[in-house]
Amino acid sequence: MNHSELQNLFLVNLQMAERNTLPLADLFSLAELLQSSKMVDSALKLYEIWTQKTTDPNKPLALFNYGSLLQTAGKQKEAENIYRLCLAERPFFEIGRAHV
Repeated sequence: MNHSELQNLFLVNLQMAERNTLPLADLFSLAELLQSSKMVDSALKLYEIWTQKTTDPNKPLALFNYGSLLQTAGKQKEAENIYRLCLAERPFFEIGRAHV
């Protein structure tokens, strides 16, 4: 997939995230593809919108991945805030607790 196609895929999925219609598995798959294609900012934006709009009960999993990506991108304070949100949603999520 070339950059233009990936950008279009991102935009379509971002709209789905905004409408709360993007499945969690698709979020994870696309975010991984974006990261591996050096489109980290796009992956971060996708996580940001998805976690703001979702009603999925597995939101803490996405929050954890979002925090991990922020941390990898050198955004430590933002990552810590997201890990705290993860723990607020699921207080016994041990892997999230280890990152706060």
